[in-house]
Amino acid sequence: MKRIFSLTLALSMLFLMNANALIAVNGSFSALISEEGENVVLPGAFIGIYEVTDDLYSVQSADTGNFALMTASGEMLTESKYTLFHKIAENAILFEKDGKDGVMDESANVIVPNEYTWLVSNGAGGYLALRTEVWDNSPDGVYLIDESGRVSPTGVKVASFLMDFSEGLSPALSTENGRYGYLNHEGQWEIRPQYAYADAFSGGVAVATLDSGSGVIDNKGSWQITPKYDFVDVGSENGTAIACVDYEGSVNVFSKENFDKVYSFDQDLCGAYVSVTGDSVIAYFEDRVAEFDLSGNEIASVSGAGYLFPVENGYTIGYDEGNAFLTDSFGERVLDGYRELTELASDDKNVYLTFVKGQTKVDDYRVGVVDQTGREILPCEYTSVIVPKEGYLQAENENGMYLFSLSGEMIWKYEY
Repeated sequence: MKRIFSLTLALSMLFLMNANALIAVNGSFSALISEEGENVVLPGAFIGIYEVTDDLYSVQSADTGNFALMTASGEMLTESKYTLFHKIAENAILFEKDGKDGVMDESANVIVPNEYTWLVSNGAGGYLALRTEVWDNSPDGVYLIDESGRVSPTGVKVASFLMDFSEGLSPALSTENGRYGYLNHEGQWEIRPQYAYADAFSGGVAVATLDSGSGVIDNKGSWQITPKYDFVDVGSENGTAIACVDYEGSVNVFSKENFDKVYSFDQDLCGAYVSVTGDSVIAYFEDRVAEFDLSGNEIASVSGAGYLFPVENGYTIGYDEGNAFLTDSFGERVLDGYRELTELASDDKNVYLTFVKGQTKVDDYRVGVVDQTGREILPCEYTSVIVPKEGYLQAENENGMYLFSLSGEMIWKYEY
């Protein structure tokens, strides 16, 4: 306790103000910055600062490499003796100490002791956990930890780690028959083990595989798309398309709303690869890569050596013979002539991209930030640009670290 008090007292000298919104920056140095650009934790106090919740941060000690839990006001809630902090549910933080998982609340009170080799939130106020080695071939018994902390074996045994719950279900591999099924929040089989593989649910559906091939099931385990395909992509949670590939024949695209087939094409695929992002389907043919909308209209295309990647707000990044470009939802190029374009962030109106232009040598590599209109947010003079927190840009070069708003206004800098 004395050690925690001493560390808290020392850190209080570093906290120059208490702001409502703080941004953790991590690069050559780590610091905690207010949205007004004030140092809340000075650069160098820790070798890593990571947001756990809006009011809690995991801070990494330079002496031990371990982590402590710290409040936004600088109060140290724990000593630096943990290897992981991660929010897994409301007022529930997973922690790892001495190689075992436990759970504490946001005041650092332990509510599940670290006695487990694997632990996940069950989405209903409790947890599912394993106590045995998860990486060997022996069966692992699943335990239910309810809201009161009572621990009870579920009788289910799995052959791998527990996956996070999604839409109330968690895919798991049963040791009884070597098949995948889905566990409910009580650690029982909600959908019995019957699949050669089963993916997490997203948007009410999941990809599942039988010996006959892959298809799509609903949350009752009923087949909505027959399991006869070599590859299936259900896209993002809010997407509207599902693409199913038969390596011997066609690609069929279904509506996620009613599972009706909306279109198909029979052209040879290069590697039989198709991906779904939002309402777009990207198909890799022998001679080109093409993007289709949900009606089957081809809205963009590049040569076979290039690729297309849909991003936010209806835009698509493309590469064609060394040239990077951005198209709108109609397939029109709104940006062109770049060496690299990579999606970085977006808001209600704009998409922001890092760009590289006209550089050929590795030693000269510099990136900047541009929006879809071509407006330069940051000049091309940084070795890295990332998003430390929604609404902010963190840039670094050999001269220092910098924090900007999405408009390009500099909020904070730390020069070497």
